[in-house]
Amino acid sequence: MYPRIESEENTVLNLDQTRPGWLAARFKAVKKDADLAITEDCIEFEKDALDVKMVKGNWRIIADGIWIKDFDDNKEHAETVLQIFKDYGINEQCFVGRPNPFFEYYLSDGQAPSGDLDRENVEVIEFNPEDLRVEDIYGDWKIMSGPEWILDFDHEIEQAHKALKIIRKYDFTRICHVGKDETYFSYFHR
Repeated sequence: MYPRIESEENTVLNLDQTRPGWLAARFKAVKKDADLAITEDCIEFEKDALDVKMVKGNWRIIADGIWIKDFDDNKEHAETVLQIFKDYGINEQCFVGRPNPFFEYYLSDGQAPSGDLDRENVEVIEFNPEDLRVEDIYGDWKIMSGPEWILDFDHEIEQAHKALKIIRKYDFTRICHVGKDETYFSYFHR
């Protein structure tokens, strides 16, 4: 069967107009809504209410009483991340796999953070979201970019696939890391 036979007027020919053995047909590529739909787990907060506070001996970013991120005793990292949130207008924290999320991402009015990346103490790793894939590496599911993995989901394949869909939905093209110790913080950027 051939994908399509058209006449001079750009209409599909009737079967009786085709040569023996030919079949006229139309094909249309359609994205299924089920493939595009992603249930997201996000908390919105007022970006103007963001602040760094000492709570129970730890430096935390909070907004309207909502605990956004804990930085243990590292006030410098907390303040750096607070400035990043303010610069990008971040007002949503989203999770894949709560209560212990494998993947967190942040949005600004429903969009990926974007803009200037020239910051001290921030390591930026670029990737093409269309080149990412979910792969089993010694029993753990990881999102891979070439030979390197960028996210680890242990045995949670569904969470890995969901995170990959989210990365593509928001067209994240960079993962940014602040710090290198136990108060390490990562965010995705477009």
